[in-house]
Amino acid sequence: MLSSTSLGKKAPWWEFLLILIIAAVFGYAGIVKLLGVADFSHVIARFDVLPRALINPVALILPTFEVLLAAVLLVPALQRPALLGVLLCCAMFGMVLTSAIIRGIPVSCGCFSLIEKPSLHAAWWALGRDAVLVAAALTLYLKHKPSLHPN
Repeated sequence: MLSSTSLGKKAPWWEFLLILIIAAVFGYAGIVKLLGVADFSHVIARFDVLPRALINPVALILPTFEVLLAAVLLVPALQRPALLGVLLCCAMFGMVLTSAIIRGIPVSCGCFSLIEKPSLHAAWWALGRDAVLVAAALTLYLKHKPSLHPN
């Protein structure tokens, strides 16, 4: 099941591995945030990009969406739209991280631990991880473009 693509063809092993890694990252990160939603709202607030009234709703919605994306990535027929969701999340996170770095705001990712000490160093590492996720998701997303001409 997981080794086939949304186009019904057998996927190479490395595609299967990338899907599993992306799903694991998003699933784990989402669960960590959901288990510590109050702490995650403080992580979001440090970025200083949202109005105060949106911080708590985003702290609930974002990790729920991440867990949902992780699950949907494991459904071959839905992998391409899920990868688009991953790309959109990573793009948003990359912009927010870049904004914090440019403004000199020490932040922590909040992705894998809600107790990580905020720092510019941590922000740079998170931006690097985000770039790797974008590269992996974009590779898979572009590899499985729907064909305009059926065979």
